[in-house]
Amino acid sequence: MAWLHLLGQASSSPNPQEITLLARVSAATLALLIAYLFVILELITSEYPETFSFILKKPFLHIYGSIYGVLSFFIVLGLDELIKSGNLQIEGLGLSNIWWKACLIGISAKGFLKIRLFSVKIGSDSFPVGIDSIVQIFEPWLLRRIDIEEFNEVRDFLENRAREVISNNPGSNNILRNLDLDRVKISIRNNLPPRLMHQERTKTFNIDLDKAEDVTNAMELYLRNFGIKAFERVLRSYQLTP
Repeated sequence: MAWLHLLGQASSSPNPQEITLLARVSAATLALLIAYLFVILELITSEYPETFSFILKKPFLHIYGSIYGVLSFFIVLGLDELIKSGNLQIEGLGLSNIWWKACLIGISAKGFLKIRLFSVKIGSDSFPVGIDSIVQIFEPWLLRRIDIEEFNEVRDFLENRAREVISNNPGSNNILRNLDLDRVKISIRNNLPPRLMHQERTKTFNIDLDKAEDVTNAMELYLRNFGIKAFERVLRSYQLTP
């Protein structure tokens, strides 16, 4: 009920001076949560659509989302000053409401990276310093750490599942190295979804598969493109391929 009261208060009092501190902090918290979720969702759907389950519990992923969430939180808190300074302009239907503004800021958190915080002037040259200058300190390192975590999890999964399904011996090592590459490629091609065969991504996959020089790379390529369930089907199919 408290959130409904705050929403009604913000809706009936669009004047920034009339919005209470509690309502603004609550709206900023909403922006934080939305930004956190949207940034993580954008990353996993664009970079890890079939292997996201391997990194969902990894701390670096949540740190990455949380930082954008915190940035969105402070953007909402300082929204009036940013608008007054001319660094930010928000227009659209219903955007006189602080809650709708918070939702917009959360959803488009990365779009606010170009906001200029201040300028440094050296002689006749002026250098703007914005939010993106701060983000670039941590983002490349965090994305690299997420990539490494996902790579390690994928490789461990490949070896473990191959050991369980093909050798039926959980204690055996390097099972993938003992598989026949040509048989693996036949099994993979026999398990390509027919409705996706004419898509550009599938055509690119086939080219990459031809270039794969070992079983691990071929299996990893298939897993990243078609997911865990399809990968396990390929393992079972391999046993039936002469």
